[in-house]
Amino acid sequence: MKSLIDKTCSFSATHMADPRHAELFQASEAGQAPQVLFITCSDSRVVPTLITGALRGEFLPPHAPVRSPATASAGIAEAVQAHALAQLETLRGYSCVQERIDAGTLSLHTWHYDVHTGAVRAQQAQDGGLSFKAL
Repeated sequence: MKSLIDKTCSFSATHMADPRHAELFQASEAGQAPQVLFITCSDSRVVPTLITGALRGEFLPPHAPVRSPATASAGIAEAVQAHALAQLETLRGYSCVQERIDAGTLSLHTWHYDVHTGAVRAQQAQDGGLSFKAL
């Protein structure tokens, strides 16, 4: 915990004052307009900004985590994928979401990240099933 406290205490000096980050932090002063809501499992090994290379403000971070199984056997991986697809269907059930999908202003994606290999696979929309293919 001490290392986290130390890093937090030095954040302003190491990031906010760093000229390499100045433009990014200045741009965020005007507000936020992220294009993506990233929902992930609560697994400390899944770091969305690291996986996607996203910068500060590019997406809303996961605040509604889904519990992830501790192991990643083939059966569990399939169960996780099925759960992710079920969550997508739940989102589609909201009229404000479905209206935007129909208007072409919103798209939903389901990805599966393998913590052991770093591989990211996306559910293939046209398949409608548990078919996940490499991005």
